[in-house]
Amino acid sequence: MEIWGCGAVRGGKALYIDPYKLEFPELLISRESIRDSKDEIIKAAGLVWTDEALLVFNSEKAHLRAILWDTKRSLFYKIEDNRTLLSEDGDDWDVLQVEIVDDREGPPRGPDRIVVYMIVYLECKWFKGDYKISSIPD
Repeated sequence: MEIWGCGAVRGGKALYIDPYKLEFPELLISRESIRDSKDEIIKAAGLVWTDEALLVFNSEKAHLRAILWDTKRSLFYKIEDNRTLLSEDGDDWDVLQVEIVDDREGPPRGPDRIVVYMIVYLECKWFKGDYKISSIPD
């Protein structure tokens, strides 16, 4: 079974993220993760899947939508054996751990009428936190 880009869901645990199945390839860190952070700079606040890479951006806690462009990191990704693998150099790969935190679809919010389909916990050696899988902004 596959739900909103999370592939092969087994017992509430998603085995991987398939960026080609996401309606909107940008994942933002959840409000809870931001609130719990003591830092003014939120590391890996935004994840953007492209055809060739996963782009990772930091942001300011006070202005989360204000991406700090000079913090962009690019990671290679691939899906093998029902796992999402990430790498800085294309040689040394780390498994992206995926766990479903909340799979209840929320109502449209904000001026862009964004729907959060689910919240997933992602962890690898470059970042960890709860991220929102959402719709394309209006």
